[in-house]
Amino acid sequence: MVSCWAILDVGGDLPKAVNCFRVDRACLPIIFAGLLFYLPAVLAQDAYLDALADEAAHLEDGPSDTAARDLGGMPKGLDMAGFEDAMKKKFFGSYLFYSKLSDEQKQLAYETYRQDNDIEPIRKKIMDLFSGN
Repeated sequence: MVSCWAILDVGGDLPKAVNCFRVDRACLPIIFAGLLFYLPAVLAQDAYLDALADEAAHLEDGPSDTAARDLGGMPKGLDMAGFEDAMKKKFFGSYLFYSKLSDEQKQLAYETYRQDNDIEPIRKKIMDLFSGN
């Protein structure tokens, strides 16, 4: 039998020892087996988080939406393929939502760009189309 003892101050002159829990020796292999299954999962999760951090480092190398907005937004006069390429390079977050749209919805977003090359109305249109509004 394995026990854990804690010393509690019960407010008297002498502290009182209390048995926190008791584990039968037969349970110890089960506890260790559980730890053996748990540790690889934790280590795999760390590897997964490391892979995400590496991917994020690559994304940080490119221009962010803020940096591209500071450059004046979308270039004027692009065809549909150029518009998509510029969205992917300068506004990747918006491009991810744009890429999920149907061809007809993409055309509507492109028409919004042709009316005004400011990114904010284009983003609003993309999100409206994406959410079904």
